[in-house]
Amino acid sequence: MFRKESDNTGTLAHVLRTNRDQVVRLAAADPVALWEGAKSNMSDYNLVAKLYYYHQPLTSPLWPWLATNGDYILHLLRRNLFDAYISREIASRYNLWQIPNIDDISHLSFRITVNESDAALYIEQKLNEIRQIRSIFARKEKYFEIFFEDIIHTPIACAAAVEHIYEERSTFRSKYAGEFRNRRIKSAPNSTIVANYADVAHLDCTHVN
Repeated sequence: MFRKESDNTGTLAHVLRTNRDQVVRLAAADPVALWEGAKSNMSDYNLVAKLYYYHQPLTSPLWPWLATNGDYILHLLRRNLFDAYISREIASRYNLWQIPNIDDISHLSFRITVNESDAALYIEQKLNEIRQIRSIFARKEKYFEIFFEDIIHTPIACAAAVEHIYEERSTFRSKYAGEFRNRRIKSAPNSTIVANYADVAHLDCTHVN
């Protein structure tokens, strides 16, 4: 909801009883007012905002405000940032950013050549963003970290952990226990996807703990 062209701009305009242009202006000029207004007008709901690093500059007043108010912060991280880079490259090169049904592309296999310098720069940029966000929320009691790899391998346990954080019970575990499938676009190892893997294998490792 905080990026320039949010998918939810129309919904937010309805919630805030304003127009789409005003929502876009608020997201850019006063993201704190945008969030507080949405929470105030939807006080009967547990409102959740998905916020990527690039949705707001690190100089935005939203970050220190979130660090000092009562909202929960769940920071989703990747241990292997090269893996994240490969996923991004596949989505970009094969135009797979929005796939309604993963089963529709389950038959596809991917093969890409990676620019080593570009991949290394991406990893360093993400590491810097992670360091800065961790620093901002270092003193926040309601700050938690969840790793993408854990969600993929143990989704039910991760759901239980989130329930514990929010001190709430949901129907997720009972509904999906035993039924969850790995629905990633990229399921093959990087070594079989990257044509020049030998040149970039040193980047395919754990970067974040």
